[in-house]
Amino acid sequence: MLIDAGMPEQFEQILNGMNKAGVSFDKLKAVILTHQDLDTNRYIRP
Repeated sequence: MLIDAGMPEQFEQILNGMNKAGVSFDKLKAVILTHQDLDTNRYIRP
């Protein structure tokens, strides 16, 4: 589970953080959005 998604330019940072935590991006099953924010939520795809 990922809480909030960040901006597209932060994708590598998110991947690096997940890898450091021992979590594979392939295993990600859900993203929890804590608030509606057009500059970040528009990049979420089903």
